[in-house]
Amino acid sequence: MTPLAANKQVITDYFYEQTVAGLGSALRYLSDDATWWVPGQWELSGTYTKAQLIAAIDQLPYDGLLDFDIGEMTAESNRVSAEVRVRGKLKDGRRFDFWIHFLFTVEAGKITSVKEYVDSQYTRQLFFGTATSPELEQEHACPGTS
Repeated sequence: MTPLAANKQVITDYFYEQTVAGLGSALRYLSDDATWWVPGQWELSGTYTKAQLIAAIDQLPYDGLLDFDIGEMTAESNRVSAEVRVRGKLKDGRRFDFWIHFLFTVEAGKITSVKEYVDSQYTRQLFFGTATSPELEQEHACPGTS
């Protein structure tokens, strides 16, 4: 397997692990000194360490396992870019379905950094407001997908 293919496989395995076992289990794919960055000025923005992610798992607004479908994935050098469809259920029972772009850095088979580009307005309304996914989904669908 080429290094680029190996890096893409790490990301594929990471999302598969989240789908079948949850975020807590999938974090094993992150190096101990990994960072996770979400841009913007809202409830989830900031830079997090692996330890902070582990500590925050119970505070996340969703309930149960999430479903991740990787759309497009591109690898160059030690970076992997992935468009990922995320579906799940919030703790209040509302369901969601949206896309996130991730830029991963992979070193020696471990994820060392993540940049998560999410539609912050949409996600904020969904996770911290009262809007339902179908109300928001129409204007946030990824072109060429169903």
